[in-house]
Amino acid sequence: MGDQVKALVCCLLAIGTASVARAGEAAAAREIRAGRAALESNRPGDARRDFAAALGQPGASRDDRFAANVGLGKAELWLGRDRAAERAFRHATRFAGSRGDRRVAAVGLAQALNALEYYDSAFALAAPFARSDAAATAELLRAANALGRADQVARYSQGGPSAELATHLGVDLARQRADAELALSTRVELDLAFSHDSDGLDLRRYALGAWLPGRPGGALFPTWHVEAATTTIADPLRSQRLQEVAAGAAARVGDAQRLDLSIGAGSVDGWTFLQGKFAWHERLSDRVSLDAAVERHPILTTTALLREVAFDTYSTDASLRASDHWYVIPTYIHQSFSDGNQRDGGALKVLLSPYDIPNTRSALGAEVVVRGYDSSKPSVGTYFSPGQYRLRQLSLIGVHAFSPDWRLRAVAGLGTESINGVSERAYSWRLSLTGRLPHNGRIALNVGRDSFASVAGGGSGYWNDTAAATIVFPL
Repeated sequence: MGDQVKALVCCLLAIGTASVARAGEAAAAREIRAGRAALESNRPGDARRDFAAALGQPGASRDDRFAANVGLGKAELWLGRDRAAERAFRHATRFAGSRGDRRVAAVGLAQALNALEYYDSAFALAAPFARSDAAATAELLRAANALGRADQVARYSQGGPSAELATHLGVDLARQRADAELALSTRVELDLAFSHDSDGLDLRRYALGAWLPGRPGGALFPTWHVEAATTTIADPLRSQRLQEVAAGAAARVGDAQRLDLSIGAGSVDGWTFLQGKFAWHERLSDRVSLDAAVERHPILTTTALLREVAFDTYSTDASLRASDHWYVIPTYIHQSFSDGNQRDGGALKVLLSPYDIPNTRSALGAEVVVRGYDSSKPSVGTYFSPGQYRLRQLSLIGVHAFSPDWRLRAVAGLGTESINGVSERAYSWRLSLTGRLPHNGRIALNVGRDSFASVAGGGSGYWNDTAAATIVFPL
């Protein structure tokens, strides 16, 4: 009799458990339908709540958990919660039961990682599906453009999967293809730069250059560069005209390295000199990159040009990404001047990359910079180079997107600088506007003021105003 009672109890429990599971499964399905309807009616907050509720149902099936995680990831992306979206899509991959499901989860995860600027990981996730999926193509191109690897996915910049141009995906895909096409095009570049400082030194520079890409793909992709420039350097006593020509190349080497070489000559008041730059960059991962550079330039003050003073700069730095928004960038610099002066110094930058402000198109960040050097032969009257210089600065960073094509960036900072042991306050601010022009052109406008010292000038009461414009058009 006892065995019969036990069997009856087990049967009733099984029936009850099955009923609870069916009820939970039905509830999960209702929440998923509600979440999808909320997304379609532009209510991401409600969709997030509904998909989270579906995941909380004990009877949700594997398919329901996949669908709810995908929906939750989409809602989180819409709300600007990129890390939460990454977690949701990563969970979705665990419940993907088919290649189609794996594609949806991988593309969603790639979109979240691109938003977080983990471009290498996004590239690897999107690449296997880009042949047949427009969303995967958009994420692959986005990562490639950010990494300087557009030539490796050139077949997707003009061909490949497409989307309706009227949809958000269609507009985004067209934008990513335009960026890739620009990187692979022969293009001209016009640079204009002006500055005026408290010492009365004026600089006006006009430069015209051209970029000529090599053959896409392969282990090496060079883009050749030529430029001609003229610069007027003037102070209250005299004016000089500097003429420059240069040629070089920027090259992708493999998947992770970039090289930049420029060699040129300049001439001013009978002095002809060589100048140029060689820079190397390697991206070890989404969190670590290394840079090294060697440069040679004249000092653009009338006194330094009369005395034919040029300087070589040797620098190396690392970018270490401690978390999604925190970067630590240490730098070592050695400078050798033609008048015998040697400077050794370095800098440490701690950067908080901008956080999105909810329900806006704006973001806020900050950076702290500590920099300094010691000079073996301090300059007197020719250029600014005291025996000891130290700088400490805290800056706030603001970014606002007027549209997907136009973006404003503002940086304003306060700090102190110490010159041979004497400290005083200093400040700086910069505004940068970047945008797209007709026929796939680009423009960048910059204005600012800086009271921190530079090689051209410094000290109590010093300031320097700058303005610059760069316009690029493909041919």
